[in-house]
Order: sequence, then structure tokens, then C-alpha cells
Amino acid sequence: MKKYIYALFIVATHFFYAQEENTKWTGSRPDGHAPISVMGDHTHGKGEVMFSYRYMYMNMEDLNRGSENVPFSNALRPNDVYMVTPTSMPMNMHMLGMMYAPSDKITLVAMVNYLSSEMDHITAMGGTFTTESSGFGDTKISALYKFFNKNKQQLQAQAGISIPTGSIDKMDIIPASAPNQVILPYPMQIGSGTWDTELALTYLKQWNIISYGAQARTTLRIGENDNEYRLGNKYSFNNWLAVKAADWLSFSGRVELGAIDKI
Repeated sequence: MKKYIYALFIVATHFFYAQEENTKWTGSRPDGHAPISVMGDHTHGKGEVMFSYRYMYMNMEDLNRGSENVPFSNALRPNDVYMVTPTSMPMNMHMLGMMYAPSDKITLVAMVNYLSSEMDHITAMGGTFTTESSGFGDTKISALYKFFNKNKQQLQAQAGISIPTGSIDKMDIIPASAPNQVILPYPMQIGSGTWDTELALTYLKQWNIISYGAQARTTLRIGENDNEYRLGNKYSFNNWLAVKAADWLSFSGRVELGAIDKI
């Protein structure tokens, strides 16, 4: 009789912990991560370590005056005061990250990146030229704090700093300066040049095969850099949805609203 009671106790205990586990949000599912461009989207359990590599390609092109798309000639003399306008700016970014959880509540994050950018231009005389810059960007260090994880929901906050390791003195040759190099414009610089505060709040929810996430994030610039300017503060709000197609595969998409203050 005692053997039967003991066996029943083991089964009940296993069922209880299985139920408890099933009520928690988990990042071990393939849909347990946000789309790759969302940072600080998940935490880890005590002692867990994660290394990551991300690659991102972005290309900006065309010209806007206010919210209206206009031809490049609209910005050039004799129509306007400018002698040169950019036409496109492709950028490649390689990101290396590490996450470590000293406890179930706190996850530490460190990230470095390497950027390479080009900017294509057209002149008022019809000529074209390209400038280039590359190098390691700013280093980011932060901590994630998990407020709760229950009912397949998790709420977490992130606080960190961006260390100005990226250059703000990148130079290249343009036709008007040849053969001398000149300082490149803000978008072609690798770093911000300032110590920046980064804050985020993330909510996560899971169902049987679907995961949802929402994140509010801001980057606040502190002071001016050595070149006596400061990039604008950044604000963003991300919403994403992921669908688990198999135990090893998921599909996800996101919508982002963002704003950047003036330089």
C-alpha cells in the first residue's frame, strides 16, 4: 500500500511541476524570440550564457522635402542652394552579443558592433561620387530585470549605457576637397561620441503556437561630444507577433513606431 501511495505522490508532484512550467513564458520555443532587429527581448535563467551574432543590411535612398518625395534636382542649384545631394546610403552592420544571468531575476548584456557604410552623391554639375567609412561602433552594456513570469506572460525592464567607442572623426575625399580629406557628415560617423543612457520596458505573452511582444525603448544622449554636437534622443515602440511552425522553426513580423529628436 505504501508503494502505491509513494508512486501516486511522485506522479502528482511531476504533474504539478509540469503544470507550473506550462504556465510560464519561455524563450526556449522557436517563437520565444523577437525579430532579429529587436534588442533586449528576452531573459535567461540563473547561470545561463548566450553568445549571438547578428547581421543587418540597410539601404536608405530617395529624397524628401518635408513628407513629400522629390527628385534630386529639386535640392540642387539652380532650383536650390545646394551643390551636392546624397542619393543612397547602404550600410552593413555585424553585431556580437553576450548574455549572462547571475540570477533568475537579472540578465547582463554586452554588445559590440562593426559598421561599414557608403554614401552615393550627385552634384549640381551632374557628376557623381561615393564616400565610405567603417569601424567598430559604440559598446553597449546593460542589465535586464524580470518583474514577473506567470500565466505565460513576462514583464521585464532594461537599463544600460552606450560607451562612445565608435569614431566621430571619419574622413574621406570629395571632389571639392581633392586631394585632401574632409570630415564626413553625421550619418557616416560610426559612433555618437557621447555616453548615452538606454532604457526599455518589454511585455511578452505566449499561447500554444503564437507569441506576442511589445517594447518601449529610448536612448537619451548625455552632454555634447568632442566635436561639440549631440545626436538626437531616440524613442521607439515595437510590436511583434511570432508563429511556431515546428519545434525548430517560427515566423515573425514586427511594426515599429519611432521618433528622433533634432541633432
